[in-house]
Amino acid sequence: MSGRGPAGDGWVGRPLLRREDRRFLLGEARYVDDLSVPGTLHLALVRSPLAHARIRGVDPGPALAAPGVVRVLTGEDLEGRVDRLPVAGAEGAEVAEVPVPLLAAGKVRFAGEPVAAVLAEDRAAALDAAELVGLDLDPLPPIVDPRRALLDEVLLHEELGTNVLMRWRRRGGDVEGAFASARRVVRERIRIPRLVAAPMEPRGALAVHDPAADVLTVFCSAQDPHRPLGHLSRVLRRPSERLRVVVPDVGGAFGSKGVLAPEAALAAWLAVETGRASCRERV
Repeated sequence: MSGRGPAGDGWVGRPLLRREDRRFLLGEARYVDDLSVPGTLHLALVRSPLAHARIRGVDPGPALAAPGVVRVLTGEDLEGRVDRLPVAGAEGAEVAEVPVPLLAAGKVRFAGEPVAAVLAEDRAAALDAAELVGLDLDPLPPIVDPRRALLDEVLLHEELGTNVLMRWRRRGGDVEGAFASARRVVRERIRIPRLVAAPMEPRGALAVHDPAADVLTVFCSAQDPHRPLGHLSRVLRRPSERLRVVVPDVGGAFGSKGVLAPEAALAAWLAVETGRASCRERV
């Protein structure tokens, strides 16, 4: 490939006009939050205020009695009906078998983990009712230092016996020989600060089920449609040909939208269960 344009000029280094900018500048872009389906139910999540705790109980009673509430779900309601999300790994990595639940059951393992979900006729009703769900949590020691986590004194997953989620080793050639013949060997401990991928558009999803064709369509803010489709197929136990994932305009990601969010999978499952479109809260 020569890299030459139709007029014989090179493409490398040539300033090219972007074709998509006009509609963004005029406010004509369409994000997930711009989509509208009649009869949509709205989903709000009840999240753990604690980083590590046993779930003693969840009281949905007050939320169920609130105006506009259609359903309140806990992790126990999903047992045996949906699968958990697989942990994203990397080629050649050893990944622990600790898939992520759509709603925590038995234990929460990070602050903000979804424990219950409220489905209501509008977003305000869902958010108001979510504050009425009672959580009875028994605090456990949190792990805030990765070096302490390696001591395995407090385990997030007791069945693993370790807090190491993934091991990834790469090597090539005569590593031992290279170190043995080196004039100097430097050892260094590298500390990486905490960071958050914070795009202007938060994650969001709208799920619509066509019962006649038995096709579930999920509109979501994602980095591609392929990984969410694969995750949905596995979690919902639904053949991929009965799924469509549509990614409209996306307001940033920075890696945070590479895998399907558990809340989006929950919205998709509820769209089939209720027979109505469901939209999860934007986070």
